[in-house]
Amino acid sequence: MSRTHTLVGLLGQVPFSTDQVDVIGGIVFAKDGTEVGPLLSDNRVLLNGQQRNSIPNTKITVPQIELAMTDGSKPGLVIKRAGLQTANLQEWQAEDGSLLLAIDPEGRISFGGDTQLYRSAEGALTLEGSLHITADLAVSGRFITVPSVVVTLSANDTITPGAAKIKVAGLDGPVILGSVPTVEDGLDGQQLILQGADDARSVTLYDQSMLENSNLELGASARTLGKGDVLTITFDGEDGVWYEISFTDN
Repeated sequence: MSRTHTLVGLLGQVPFSTDQVDVIGGIVFAKDGTEVGPLLSDNRVLLNGQQRNSIPNTKITVPQIELAMTDGSKPGLVIKRAGLQTANLQEWQAEDGSLLLAIDPEGRISFGGDTQLYRSAEGALTLEGSLHITADLAVSGRFITVPSVVVTLSANDTITPGAAKIKVAGLDGPVILGSVPTVEDGLDGQQLILQGADDARSVTLYDQSMLENSNLELGASARTLGKGDVLTITFDGEDGVWYEISFTDN
């Protein structure tokens, strides 16, 4: 017959039953034989050594666990990995066992198993995956658009909008892009900055009035990008074209 007890110590007060541990001679043991602590007269179990003892491979199923911290000068909850441990240190799972949130031994936080957030440098966090914000975004520091390396283009090349900012230059000299489309489709609402990298290897893009299906609706029949010239465009998913936001001839 199973009896309900309360585990007292590092975990606060957690009810458990004798189905989950063994009670021998008034001493409670984990299922692997590790001594947990004495069974008290009021059906409570005091953890031996409190914070220093562990209960390996013991599963406690309860409606809720509440941890009440008593020392404000110490971390509230510390989970340490075992030596050479390679599995996740901590996982939050859905009812069906699928991963919701995990922290691996390198300190990377995984969301659903495919998107990771981690410290990449001093004072910097890196998110591997897309970030969708449903409310306002306020930036107090600098807003930086990281450019790609200089993309060299020939007349038949199409620009792939895989970065927020792309520097362009002709392959062997000035180039007029005759490719259709000139810029591949983007995501609805995406903005793209095209910046010229070299006056001697300028890149000219045609509006659709000059080159049918160029995918570009510009403020002029053509835009030429020499060094420092900047064309900013945005993609409209409904119309399937890039619209010019601004052009600066520097």
